[in-house]
Amino acid sequence: MRRITAAAAATGKTVVGWHELGASTDLPAGTIGQYWNYVEPEDDHHVELVRSFVAQGGRLIMSPADVAYLDMKYPDGVEKDGRELGLQWAKGATTLDEAYGWEPTAIIDGIGDAEILGVEAPIWAETLRRIDDVEFMAFPRMAAIAEIAWSPAPEAGAGRDADDFAGRVAALGERWDVLGVAYHRVDGVPWTE
Repeated sequence: MRRITAAAAATGKTVVGWHELGASTDLPAGTIGQYWNYVEPEDDHHVELVRSFVAQGGRLIMSPADVAYLDMKYPDGVEKDGRELGLQWAKGATTLDEAYGWEPTAIIDGIGDAEILGVEAPIWAETLRRIDDVEFMAFPRMAAIAEIAWSPAPEAGAGRDADDFAGRVAALGERWDVLGVAYHRVDGVPWTE
């Protein structure tokens, strides 16, 4: 890792890697780690790997798989066009409330706004054949991840207002309908007919 990250950095590029790259103690300054484990890290090893980036002058992209990976199945077991879409490797299915109910700075002690470059919502396409499959898996959860990324964190001890968010998602649904976006009408959102 030392050799390949140094070679990439020597070209003027910023090195970005999954958080396992933090096992190297010789990363170029400014190397970015993508944290993809879970909202509650599986063990201290993942935490140490993430902190390694910061200790070496880098920053983080937060995308915990159990809430931010858009290719995770929906919990209602829905099929689209008779096909099952999505995966379950990240602790099973992900609800809209779960995608909306996390805070990037609350995952790892000592990792706050200054250490976080941003948030990512990955989508792996093994089970997705067409763009409407991608849209179906991404929307409305993409709206939840975008709000987390672009909105201030709630006050200490307070959570995000899920009911208010559900109403705003319903309004987005009206726009998605006009645009022909193949979103999933998840439970808990007051969709218009």
